[in-house]
Amino acid sequence: MLNYCYGILYGRIEKACILSGLDPYVGFLHTDNYNKKSLVFDLIEPFRIYAEQAAVYLFTGKQIRDDYFGMSENAVSLNITGKPVVIEAMNKHLEEAIRYKGKNVKRKYILKHTQNLFKSTQFLFKSTQPFRESIPQDFLNF
Repeated sequence: MLNYCYGILYGRIEKACILSGLDPYVGFLHTDNYNKKSLVFDLIEPFRIYAEQAAVYLFTGKQIRDDYFGMSENAVSLNITGKPVVIEAMNKHLEEAIRYKGKNVKRKYILKHTQNLFKSTQFLFKSTQPFRESIPQDFLNF
C-alpha cells in the first residue's frame, strides 16, 4: 500500500520535471540507466513523508480492511477494491493545507512550487555536463 502511495507521488514529481523542461531520466544521486527515471527518484525524497503519512492515517483511522488486498503465492497487493480507497486518501492528504514558508499552503501546491525550483536547477545540468562526461562511468554507478 505504501508503494502505491509512492507511485502517486512519482507521477506528480515526473510531471513537475517534464513541465519544468527537465529530463526525468537524468539524475544526480541515482544512477542513469535506460528506462530508470533517476531524477524523479532524486527529487521525490523530501516528499516521501506525504505518502507515509497518508498510509499511516489509513491504518490508524481503521480505514483499511483485509478485503482491500489480494494474495498470491509470494505477495500481497492492493486489489481493485483497495486502490480507490488509497487514491482518495492520498489525494485528500495532498489537498490539506500546512504551514510552508509562513503561509498555509496545500501539500499539492508545495509539489507545484518545487516545479519552479526544478526550473531554476536547469543550469546545473548545463554547467555540470562536461564535468559528468569526464568522470569514469563506473564511478557514477554507486
